[in-house]
Order: sequence, then structure tokens, then C-alpha cells
Amino acid sequence: MKQKRKRMLVGFLIGIFAIFFFYNYFFNLNLKNLEPPTGLITGKAVYNEALTLEQLKEGVELSGGWNVFRWTDELEEPISAYDGLKSLADYYYYAYDYSDMSFYFNPNQKLADYKDKGYYTNRTFDKLEPGKRYAVYMIKNKVKLQS
Repeated sequence: MKQKRKRMLVGFLIGIFAIFFFYNYFFNLNLKNLEPPTGLITGKAVYNEALTLEQLKEGVELSGGWNVFRWTDELEEPISAYDGLKSLADYYYYAYDYSDMSFYFNPNQKLADYKDKGYYTNRTFDKLEPGKRYAVYMIKNKVKLQS
């Protein structure tokens, strides 16, 4: 009788754990907590005004950690995130779109496969849109964003 109760309790706990894991992996939680922190930006670059084409031509310096910018509104069409962030290719893990709460994972870095995993599958973007606010997590200091 005691043995049967123990088995039922263990089975119940395993079932609860399995449900929790399945739900968190496929539906809800950002398990790696990749969103930028609210109110605290660790990098030195914060550009609240849209970047100009001239700034992008000359290069905008970004530093290690989170950096925030608004993509240029001087373009009429979106540009691919790959092309827009190409000058940073070896120096960032991913970018974050504040308006859509979505991610662009650098295809050249270790988190690239996140775009196809659980929580992030439907939370990715591939275009930088005029005037939109983005954050990029840099792994190196003093790198210029040029386009």
C-alpha cells in the first residue's frame, strides 16, 4: 500500500514537471531572458533620435553591452537586418525590436540557432524598418555601426 502511494506521488510530480517544461519551452517564457533590461542600458550608446544616413555612412560607435538606436527614417523601405548590421557581424549576439518585442539573431554567432527554438520561433524579425527603435547586445567595445 505504501509502495503504491510512493509511485503515485512520484508519477504525479514527474507529470507536473513535464507539463511545466513543455509549457515554458514551447509557449510562454523567455528562458534565456534575452530582452534588454528596462531602464538600464549597459552600453554607452543611446540614440533616441533616428540615425541619419550621414551618421550611418561615417559610422556610429557602439560599446560593449546594450546599445539603443532608432534606425534611419531617411529610407522609404526597410533594409534586411543582415545588411544593416553587417559592419557589426563579429561583434554582436543579437538585436531586439522594441515595438514588436522580437529578436534578430546574428547568423555568425553562438545564439544563431535560437531563431528556430521554442519561445523565439515566432518572435524574430529580419528587416530594420525606418524610424523603429532597436537595441543590440555588443560583445566588444568601440565598434562602428555603418551602412
